[in-house]
Amino acid sequence: IRTTDGGSTWIDTKAGITDYGWATANIVIDPVNPHVLYYPTSNFNKSTNRGDLWTPISALPYLASWMAIKPNNNQIMYVGTLGGHLYKSTNGGSTWTEIWTDGNGRFISQIVISPSSPNSLFLSVSNYGPGEHLYTSTDEGMTWTNITGDLPDVPTHTIRPDIRYSSTLYAGTDLGVFYTTDGGADWLHDDSFPVAIVTDIGITGDSNLVASTY
Repeated sequence: IRTTDGGSTWIDTKAGITDYGWATANIVIDPVNPHVLYYPTSNFNKSTNRGDLWTPISALPYLASWMAIKPNNNQIMYVGTLGGHLYKSTNGGSTWTEIWTDGNGRFISQIVISPSSPNSLFLSVSNYGPGEHLYTSTDEGMTWTNITGDLPDVPTHTIRPDIRYSSTLYAGTDLGVFYTTDGGADWLHDDSFPVAIVTDIGITGDSNLVASTY
């Protein structure tokens, strides 16, 4: 659905989407053309008119859970799936190549591109598995480093890099918000935030942290 009056009224914008999406799958606005939207399900769907009509431009091997677009190159896209697979497209979503897999079937909860370095990615994995919740890449997904560190073994739903300090990261988990100031070696619980399932984290332009809970 879409609103053009600040939320007073809403318009149904699912015409052309022929299947169902996972609950966490996000709609992403093209960084070059704001009229173009993308929504991954078991297909990769694209709209060129703000969601009035969608067209599936490619099929995805698994049901998508999250996607991201490189902000300085809208041809480079990433899609994570419920089966723990991460795919990359270099042609705007027409074709996809697998660049990472969890190996244990746990789903990818988020893929985030660094705001200060567009070649750097951060990836969070949900469900349980000691030492296997957060990863980073500095080369557009060619190689990956585990940055779970001493984060507790609980489902991790989101990761967000700080917009000012490259070594500071925030993670949303089933136990609330954790943060690191050394790139992921050591994680600390933010005791000012309640113990709750954190589904997403954002950072405002004036560096305030916002979080959604389940």
